[in-house]
Amino acid sequence: MPYLLDMKWPDGRWPDGWTMTDKISSYQRKVIECSYAYYECDFHLMTDGQYDELCRYTARLQEAFEDEAKKTIWWYVMHDFTGETGYHLYGRLNDKHQVWIGNGVDMKIEYLRNMVLNERSPRERYGEIKKGAFA
Repeated sequence: MPYLLDMKWPDGRWPDGWTMTDKISSYQRKVIECSYAYYECDFHLMTDGQYDELCRYTARLQEAFEDEAKKTIWWYVMHDFTGETGYHLYGRLNDKHQVWIGNGVDMKIEYLRNMVLNERSPRERYGEIKKGAFA
């Protein structure tokens, strides 16, 4: 699942000290973020197939490690998540988490849209930012 590497170090390892609860929470957050992007913003952060795989994997993790899953920050939203759909997840978030998820995903979407519109690589864009803003 290479699209999940943003939650891990580039070599695929989890950061030192991450517990199973941390890992499950990270997958839960990713499901909620993708759900928000798709259902609220009409934007795909990943393909439908990747999202389905992520949802099934997250649901299996929650089932296999239920005690750890119950300790996550997102359990109140994900407690009955079966991996079938995520259309209702954003609406379950409390106000603070709606702002947190919404702002983070909105920034990702804006960045991705700018990348496509400008047709420049992240390295090129970083170089421009580095030269302009931080020089």
